Amino acid sequence: MKNKSTWHQCGSKHRYRYEHDAEQARKKYELMRGEKLRVYACGVCNGFHLTHTSLICSSYEISKRAYPCVG
Repeated sequence: MKNKSTWHQCGSKHRYRYEHDAEQARKKYELMRGEKLRVYACGVCNGFHLTHTSLICSSYEISKRAYPCVG
């Protein structure tokens, strides 16, 4: 079981249960605001979030999708 401090890491972020839903939200947000976003899998809540941070990680880390790779 995860403790409160672990859950707090993504408590203020919108959690998408499915990657497809996060992708749909990303596309909608980009059209409305003109800002580039990306979807990442969250190893804390096992859901998906959106971020403005660009992706900086190896192809191994991307394939494992354990934690977001940020720079």
